[in-house]
Amino acid sequence: METNITLWQFLLELLISNQYNNIITWTNNDGEFKLVNAEEVARLWGLRKNKTNMNYDKLSRALRYYYDKNIIKKVLGQKFVYRTKDRRNFAVIHPKAPSPSPAYRNYTSTSSPPPLLTATLHRAFNLFLLTMILC
Repeated sequence: METNITLWQFLLELLISNQYNNIITWTNNDGEFKLVNAEEVARLWGLRKNKTNMNYDKLSRALRYYYDKNIIKKVLGQKFVYRTKDRRNFAVIHPKAPSPSPAYRNYTSTSSPPPLLTATLHRAFNLFLLTMILC
């Protein structure tokens, strides 16, 4: 399992898979998403990064790092809801999200997260970079 992944990529991986809708989900087609079960998302992030003491407080601190980089921002007044700074990045990806790979079909909330969706993630990340360059 790849541990050299950023939090932003990890969240995108979970959102694209559609298999994790019980813990993280899109709230609209405008790049807004909600951590439905923030502690479980943090636990999976900790498993991916081999940090067994990961919790939402630590994960949210990492998310705040993205605020200054204009990647993600907190939606004010809504708990655990975030939005990409340039909403078009995720709006392009969300409606055409692929079916989950076989690795995701057997996921349970107590299992380790499956391997990175390499091709899908690279396409999504390239779309993100292209949008950032063109804006």
